[in-house]
Formats: sequence, C-alpha cells, structure tokens
Amino acid sequence: MLIALLLVAFTGPTSGIAATPPTPQALAQTEASAFEGRFEGTITGPGLGDGLEITVHIEASAETGKIDIPAQGVKGRALVDFEATPDGLRFLIDGIPGEPTFVAQLSEDGETLSGPYTQAGADFRFSLVRIDLQALAAARLEGLDERIENLMDRYAGVGLSLAIVYRGEPVRHQGYGVLDTESKTPVDSKTLFAIGSSSKAFTATTLAALAAEGALDLDESVTDVLPRFRLHDETATHLATPRDLMSHRTGLPRHDLLWYGNPDFELGQLIDKLPHLEPTAELREAWQYNNLMFGVAGLMIEAASGKSWQDAMRERVFAPLGMTSTVCSSAEAAATGTLAQPYERKGRRAKPLEIREIEGIGPAGSLHSNADDLARWLLFNLESGKVDGVQVLEAFALSGLHRPHMPIGGLPPTDNGAPASYGLGWFIDGYRGHVRVHHGGNIDGYSALVTMLPNERLGVAVLVNQNGSALPGLVAQDVFDSMLELERDEDRAQETLDAMQEQDQAMEQSRKAALAERVPDTAPARPLSAYTGLYAHDGYGKIEITQAGDSLQFRLHADTAELEHFHFEVFRVDPKADAEHLQNLALQFRPDLDGLISALDIQLEITVDPIRFELQPDPRLSDPAFLASLTGKYSLMGVQEVEFKVKDDGHLYSIVPGQPHWKMAPLRGTTFDLVDLAGFRTRFNLDETGKAIEAVFKQPNGTFVAERVD
Repeated sequence: MLIALLLVAFTGPTSGIAATPPTPQALAQTEASAFEGRFEGTITGPGLGDGLEITVHIEASAETGKIDIPAQGVKGRALVDFEATPDGLRFLIDGIPGEPTFVAQLSEDGETLSGPYTQAGADFRFSLVRIDLQALAAARLEGLDERIENLMDRYAGVGLSLAIVYRGEPVRHQGYGVLDTESKTPVDSKTLFAIGSSSKAFTATTLAALAAEGALDLDESVTDVLPRFRLHDETATHLATPRDLMSHRTGLPRHDLLWYGNPDFELGQLIDKLPHLEPTAELREAWQYNNLMFGVAGLMIEAASGKSWQDAMRERVFAPLGMTSTVCSSAEAAATGTLAQPYERKGRRAKPLEIREIEGIGPAGSLHSNADDLARWLLFNLESGKVDGVQVLEAFALSGLHRPHMPIGGLPPTDNGAPASYGLGWFIDGYRGHVRVHHGGNIDGYSALVTMLPNERLGVAVLVNQNGSALPGLVAQDVFDSMLELERDEDRAQETLDAMQEQDQAMEQSRKAALAERVPDTAPARPLSAYTGLYAHDGYGKIEITQAGDSLQFRLHADTAELEHFHFEVFRVDPKADAEHLQNLALQFRPDLDGLISALDIQLEITVDPIRFELQPDPRLSDPAFLASLTGKYSLMGVQEVEFKVKDDGHLYSIVPGQPHWKMAPLRGTTFDLVDLAGFRTRFNLDETGKAIEAVFKQPNGTFVAERVD
C-alpha cells in the first residue's frame, strides 16, 4: 500500500532541490495552464530521511496529471480531483488510502512547485523543479549527429534510424543516411527496417498477454496447448513449458539450417521436424539460443488465441501501443514503399543483398518496424506496460519478461558489465553499473538493437540496413553515456573495428588450417555419378547432389553451390559459394556393405555429430509402368520359382511358394528391400533395352541369381 511506503524511512539519493523555494504566486494570479509540465524533486518530512524522489506531470490546463515514485516502483499513477484554492492548486494521488494530497504553489519564475503534502494526518513538504526533457536531452546529446555520421562512414553504413525515450517521453526520432544508394532517399523515423531477433520480445509479450487473459499458463506443459508437440527427448517433451521455450533452455541447440535459406518452410511444419533434432543438453541444464522454440511459441499463440500469430500480435501489441507501421513480413514491408534496401559490408563498401523472407519462422525474427513505432514499444516496456495512460499489460506480467530466467554463463569482458542472463525474449546484463535489458536482431542485410536501462527509464532503438553491423551497439552506448553524463570511450569505435578485423583474420587462418588437414594425392573412390541423388533427413529435409561436367553440384533448400573433392569420400562446398552460410561445409558420402553409396553426413549444426541424410530411392522404383516391367516369373537356379507381382496397394511383392508374400520397398537403382526381412534385398538386372532379365537375391546366407523365364 502506498501510504505505508510513503511513511517509512527512505535513504535513497535526493534531487538536490533547495528546501525553501522562491516566493510563490497566489493561484488567483496564475493561469492554470502555467502549472502544466513535468516537475521533479522530493517529498521531505518525518521518516523520509533525505527525501523521497518523485516526478509530477501536470497536463491539460491543470485538470489531469500523473506521478512517478521510482523508489516504490510507481510509474504513471493518476493524479485526480484538481481544484484551484486560495492556497494553491490542490490534487490527490488516485486510489491510495489516507487522501494523499498536494497543495502546489508556483514560483514567480514559473520554475518551481512547492507546498504541503499530507497523508493520513501526517504533514510533509514537497519541492519540485520544472524539467524540460526535450531541452535536457538536446543538451546532453550535443554532437551525437556528427558522431553517428562519422561511425557510418567508418563502418560503410548506408542508412540508420534512431529512437530515444527518457523518463516517459520520446526525446528523439531521427534518420541518417539513405534507404538505398541508387535513389538516395533519406532515411527518416518512418523508414522500415527488419528487426530480426528483436522480434522475440514481441512474441513473448503476446504470450504473456494471453496468459494474463487466462488462455494459457506459462508454467504448464507445452503439450497441454499443443498436444502434438514432441522433442527428441521424451522427458523434455512432457516437462517443457512456454517459459522454457522463451528462455532458451529446452536442451536443443540452434539447428537453424532447418529453416534458413528455405523459402518453402512454413511454421506448421515445425511440429513434425522437432523430434528428429538432436539435443545437446537436458531440459533446463544449459542456455542455448534457439529460434525454433520461438516458432513453437508462435504456434502456442495460434492455439490459445484461435487466430494466426500475426493477428494475435496485432491485436494485443501493435494496435493498443499505436504501432501503426510495424508488420510481420518482408512482403508487407516492401509493399509500403518505405523499406530500406538491405546491404552487407565488404571492407569499406556496401554491397546490396536480396531481401530474404523468413515469415516461416516469423515469431523468432520476421518483424519490420521503424523508429516511431519502436519509441512506443520502448515506452511500453519502460513505463510498466502503460502507453498514453492506458495499461496495455499489467505491470507484474511485463516485469516477468524482464526478469532473469536462465544464466547464460561466463563473466563480462570488462569491469563495467555484469553476468548475463536471459528473461523471456530479452537479455539482461549490466552497463557501467546500470541494469540493462536488451535484444539485438540480425538477418540478411539488417541489424537492430532495442536496449533499455530500466532504472533510469532510458531506452534506445537503433536500426540499420547492413548485415551483422556493429553500428547499433556503438550508437546505443554513445546515447547511454551522453544521457547519463558518463565519460565516453573515444577509442571504443576503433577497438570494435580492430576486433572485427581480427575475427576476419582468425576465420581465414581457420580455413587455411582446415586445408592443411587435407590428405594429398587422393581421388574420388568411384565415378561422380555414383554420388548423385536425393538425400533426405526427417528434420532438415532434402539435399540434392547432381553432376555438372567434371564436378558435383550441391543443393540445400533454395541454395546451390559447387562441391570440390577434398579427400577420399569427402567433398567440400566451394569456399567462395554465393551462399555464405554453406561455404566450406564438408560432406562425407557413406557406402553400405554392398559398397554402394547409401547416405551422406554433413555438419549442419556444429554442436552435434554430423547429420545423416539417407539416399532416397530412384523415383522410377515407384513408377507403376516400371514396376510392371519387373513382374513375372523367375527361376532360382532351376530348383525354385519366384514370382514378382504388383498388388492393389501399388507395391511390388516377392511370391515364393509356401511363404508369405514379401512386400518390397524401393531402395536405389533397381534394388528393393524386403520390408519384413532385415538384410534381404533384391536387385533386378536389366538388358540394354531396359528389360529385366535377372533377379539377384542378397541374403545374410548368400547371394542367389534367378533368371527370368516368362
């Protein structure tokens, strides 16, 4: 209860405001509009030590207002019952017992409010100074524009958009650079950028809103909402909760190449793929960043709301926050005509990229937004779930998203940081002694950062149209230092650039080291055509290997690349392939006991063993016309007759007198497996016209040849 809190001793910092204000004016001589504005200071009196800091914001010609009491976590509580009296402007804090009442008098210069404050019969004094946040921010951010432009020049930045909010107000929405290098259209606060994984906090907020409505429980089993949800580990399947999904602690590593580069991937496919993905930890044992689990969170939103995750998010987040420009896909963003062209940095130059649509994993990272909308998002998160005086999400529900749920591990690289943890869609750590809540986002051609210092009510969003850019972090740190009047690290930008160059050099050295492991003077163990075919994995989908002249071609999803022979049965994706995420990937082709290629292994997820893709049967083995050409009677060494027949189910059957009819499953080439007899295979040999002339039976006890007799 606020009355009890106000009367206990408080020894926090004071605002430094003098106890005796300038001579006040009588209210009768003062227009009510003169009281409008933001005032900050302290309440002093018995039990309050050096004073209790408060902020009072009076609006609408002194008829409405709100109060913040940071030490008590009070943000935006309404001020009511405004009344002009001979002693000054009288108003109360809404909904608090004990009639907490201010009687405010305005100083002659209009800069100070002071007077008595009473509550439950106790008398206090308050003294507040008018604060112009816009002027304060402008003064503290002096020179920022020039510093940003200098950073963009050094980092080959094309466009950048910035939003800053402070103490409940937007203090800057601004664009720098251009949407694209051809039209040179200037970036402004309405320019759309992909925000990548900064989308995760929106998904978490939507789920939290549904939980607040009673549509689900963040601590119930995922299977209670999604009965078909399955992980590789059965225990994790039954115990995993929405809270586990959104704090990256299900035991599953990234497995991102399941969806990345796959334009045909749809969110609904995820449920069937997850059981086939290998975990690397037990449930809640380790923090492992995972986009797929936020995809599952999106499916939970759909199941709980009865609507698409996009519509549910629009209704519960975008609309009530007034985020009128934010969209859920690159197609929607492109249709607005305000989307910045994506680029990647190549040395000192910017190279344009194609827009990559990732709506299939959208809840993890497909949102597009601008500085105007993200300013409202920051206000919502910093002001305890309120926007424009409306409580969009209850404060306790929002604070749960910002609370640490899983330690990330490791120690901060500098003394100015703090150990990092993850909340629900947010990272939590420290910045120069201040609690920081943030999330970045990177997707092809775009980088974003949404970051907040909650205790200072300071938030920054930085959007750039450059892949893997350091600019958002550098700009946000500059803003924090400037607004908090901390000494800026003038060497930070150069140190970051040096670190990036060192990382590039380390990667090049790593590539050279890998080449040194190559066994010299080897050649493929078989003709290139023997490696071709379609290989499949139940989680990742299909890899196609084709031959083009003297080389093999590799295709995963929509990306293709040339393979070069490395040694023995190992090939490597061309290190200069256009699809950078596939460069240098090694594939090892695996033969079976017959010496025929039956699978390939590839390290698509670096934290688990190579993932095995099984060679798929030749499509003609399911072609009714080809199967019909194999049917008939065959003589096995002149002592037994075997008949092959296609039944009504479309499968070929092997029929031996006195035995069950053995169903045959396509394997490869002209070879079939006997479905219910492990280790039994039948291969048909064809003549030059394509007619079957022999059936070769490979069994554990030997190999037997039957000649066709009809």
